[in-house]
Amino acid sequence: MSRIDTSNFKDLNESEFLNEFYKLVYEFAGYLYKRFNSLLTEEKIYSQFFDNNDISCFIILNKLFFQYIYSFFILNSYELSIPSFNSFRTTMEIFRLFRLVVLDEDFRKDYLQNKNIEFRTVRDNRFMQSKIIKKLDELETDLRNSDTIPLSINLQNHNYTKNSTYSEIHSELSKWSHALNVNLIFPMFINDDKINLKITDENSIYKELYVKKYVEGMCLMLLDHSSNLGCIGPILDDDLYAKTTELLEMYDKYVEIFYKN
Repeated sequence: MSRIDTSNFKDLNESEFLNEFYKLVYEFAGYLYKRFNSLLTEEKIYSQFFDNNDISCFIILNKLFFQYIYSFFILNSYELSIPSFNSFRTTMEIFRLFRLVVLDEDFRKDYLQNKNIEFRTVRDNRFMQSKIIKKLDELETDLRNSDTIPLSINLQNHNYTKNSTYSEIHSELSKWSHALNVNLIFPMFINDDKINLKITDENSIYKELYVKKYVEGMCLMLLDHSSNLGCIGPILDDDLYAKTTELLEMYDKYVEIFYKN
């Protein structure tokens, strides 16, 4: 990705740090995609747990997940903020779908065997976000109520479903996507009390604050995506550990600056 503008936070306090954070999140996404793609396609670590169709599904969803992440950064670099935000919204939806496809064998089978392409007449209700969220919650509840929880199971589905921070951000992103709240949208196009009519010149501080928030959300979602791969099988890797630690340390600084002062 050649044209990534890391000067998006020039009007905000701590802009030098935010530029570094923005750039590191983008670079971590690129690294994580290549590493996970290698794990899924080359190293055959997961073939002992899943068949080829399963792994092919993981590869495709993983690719979609990261393509939307790249879209977020690239569209933002061209000042196409609303499409950029919509890319982040879709990324969150694929994140949940990926997680459920990995965790629920029955859902995965239905998803892989779905041959419905008659989109004009038949809706795939089984694969809607509302159904995915409900199923993730059911899986979490069933595990918590079971007598014995396997040590390999990481109980955190509720972090990504209703009433979670993820859900709140997704709802906000939906307002941008569907133009649901004009009071949210108006300030995006207004600079110094002047209405900006150019779609390529959205430089309000208001816009930058939302970019800042969504980059933080992207950071956390990328870190959580490792847990999705961890649900498939082992991902232990010294280089991955080092890259993840670097991002976590940067995020610790972010928290120190923006939440503790």
